[in-house]
Amino acid sequence: MFLFGCTEADKPIYQEAAPLPPPPGPIVRNKPTIEFDSLYAVLPLAENDNIFKNSQAVGLTKAEIMVVDSLLNKAINEHNQVQEEEFQDMTKAHPEIPFRKENYFISLPGYKRQLIAAVNSKGEKEVWVNCFCTNNKKWRWQMVYVMDGGNCYFNLKINLAKKSWYDFMVNGLA
Repeated sequence: MFLFGCTEADKPIYQEAAPLPPPPGPIVRNKPTIEFDSLYAVLPLAENDNIFKNSQAVGLTKAEIMVVDSLLNKAINEHNQVQEEEFQDMTKAHPEIPFRKENYFISLPGYKRQLIAAVNSKGEKEVWVNCFCTNNKKWRWQMVYVMDGGNCYFNLKINLAKKSWYDFMVNGLA
């Protein structure tokens, strides 16, 4: 006799239904999303997002979100190592300028994270992770897009099948 089942961690947190027609203006996710650990909101992939090409919307499990979190932390550590070198170089090259270390580094605690998942044309699940440190009240259902803002806003894509990340982008400062 065999018993099959799924644990809480394997249950999809968000499962995409039929696509909705795009609303006017910014994309609003008018379906409820699940907030995970008060830092994550899992949002559906909309047809006009242009985040992933040739992909299908898909849900995420709590276990997959934990993998995303682990890879996100590794990506931030790698980013901060590179930023440490740049900060040191800039400080040495321009000692007259009081560079602020917090403008170079990302300290992940406190950042809200929006996740959009899709399966690519190779059948691999990928997640776009949008992070920001401001308290936007609509973040649970509307994508947070800003120009500039520095390291308070960054995003990247994570390939769960390959356990890798790419397209890491930190906003610039005006």
